[in-house]
Amino acid sequence: MKILNKLSAALKNTNAKKNDDNDTYTPILAEEDYPFKSDVEVIEMPKSSIKPVETQKNAEIHIIQFTENKPVEVQRVSLNKEQAYKMGWHYKRKSSNCLRITRYTGKKQDITLPAEIDGFIVNEIGKEVFNRKNIITVEIPDTIRKIGTGAFECSDIKKVTFAEGVKIISNNAFRCCDNLNSVHLPNTLEKIGNSAFESCRNLTNIIAPCCDIGEDAFAYSGLENFFFEKNIQQDFRLFDGSALRGTPLHHNSALILFPYSDNQNSCNSDYNIALVGRLVKVKFPQGTTVYMGKNSVASGCSLDFSECGRVETDENSIHLKRNEHGIISSYPICNFVMPENSHIYFPDFVNAKYADGTKYKGIFDVISDDDGTEIIQINSDKLPSFSINNYQTKSLLLMSDKPVRFYENAVSGWNLQSFSIDRLYGEGRLFRNTCYNLHKVEFNGKFVYIPCEGFHSAAHVQLLNAFSGRIKKGRFEFFDSGIFKQVFCENIDSYSNCFYWSRKNHIQLSRKNKIMLAVDVLRSSAELFPDRAFYENYLHMKQNYAEKICDKLPKEYSDFLIEFYLQ
Repeated sequence: MKILNKLSAALKNTNAKKNDDNDTYTPILAEEDYPFKSDVEVIEMPKSSIKPVETQKNAEIHIIQFTENKPVEVQRVSLNKEQAYKMGWHYKRKSSNCLRITRYTGKKQDITLPAEIDGFIVNEIGKEVFNRKNIITVEIPDTIRKIGTGAFECSDIKKVTFAEGVKIISNNAFRCCDNLNSVHLPNTLEKIGNSAFESCRNLTNIIAPCCDIGEDAFAYSGLENFFFEKNIQQDFRLFDGSALRGTPLHHNSALILFPYSDNQNSCNSDYNIALVGRLVKVKFPQGTTVYMGKNSVASGCSLDFSECGRVETDENSIHLKRNEHGIISSYPICNFVMPENSHIYFPDFVNAKYADGTKYKGIFDVISDDDGTEIIQINSDKLPSFSINNYQTKSLLLMSDKPVRFYENAVSGWNLQSFSIDRLYGEGRLFRNTCYNLHKVEFNGKFVYIPCEGFHSAAHVQLLNAFSGRIKKGRFEFFDSGIFKQVFCENIDSYSNCFYWSRKNHIQLSRKNKIMLAVDVLRSSAELFPDRAFYENYLHMKQNYAEKICDKLPKEYSDFLIEFYLQ
């Protein structure tokens, strides 16, 4: 608190000054449409903890503080069947000794959840149990482990108390609870879901363990103060900055910073940014190190890192709001000035440049673009989600002098036909569904062919699932040949998504498509498909049909079949 008091005094006593022409920031939108202010003041912060920073007039630097979160005890209530029915508790058995509360029809407004019913432990509150219910206070015993999706959404609840034991508060659990003004979270908490406390406008203070705090968890609530529990090992990389967006704390702060942490897995730079304020300009001082946390930029801003010694970001430091179909529906307009030696990925809509005004290269350097093959040098050890989205390139070769970790859906492009990269690892699926024409993938000295032209489109999408990183028996594996066999044997379903409906389709490959898939398997690296004999036998069984349609297949398939049957 001493740092904040000194900082507040500095804010009040420092005179504002106008930027010179060389210091002005160029927003993407016109000045009248996107009102960045030109008044900038210098805040002299304590040198021993945080260095000076230039920021917009009348804005504050808020440092999240640690405080003690004392556990509370909640009475354990045990009921028999008849008592539970009379009190309005409906439930369902989950396992041999556990129950889930599924509905509440009682009339009491001050509730203590039962810990046991008829000798079975109650360990979960189900989906929408108290949705829009007229309840005032709720006490949750130590047997409960999970609060279900939308469990208290839009209810009249004012106070909720958790005993130690709850591990998961699911998405939308307390969303739009306008009267909620008191929440005691347990230190056992491992995850607060997306929008869990969104739009709780009377909730002004919260003490949270540094658990996995999801997107918009407290967005547009009345939060004026946010604290971390001090006795828990901290890892701020689990914190989603958009959790605080739209709150009074966000509106009143130019920067919201994490406190310094000794945890090697957490962030320990000079500036550990949890969330950047709305429509602010910030210039970081010379030689400092800056860490931008997950979704730490959730509103329009202008940040100048040009004099920083090092800048690091989370995989997704820019908050992209997506709709239920995964399509980006909104994003912040950002202007960044980057140092020469940094290699960070930013989405296309971010106006990132160097101090001299030239466009920022980010994590990629295009080495050459000859014969339709674009050769790109990766200057980072990360390949973030959606980072490769060149929709014009047909052949892409990625080069790196160090192992590269990819994130979910890192590669997209409907014209992309050939993709090659070495020293690759990661978790989740590498290719997006938009890679409609992807035909060949090379990785770590191996290659796989995927049928494309004239092939079942939904089956092609399912085959892309084979390129997913995972740990199996203590080893990293990137390719799963079992997906190819599942599609071949029609043991897999696809989902056709439209804006307001979805339909489940069972993939049924024609004989022609099966022949194409078998040919591509046999053309791929042998060590990736231990069951090659299965596909060879199929081609022998369908030899007459294959010879009949051979001329109707793309040339590479017909050439292979002719050579295959001549052996």
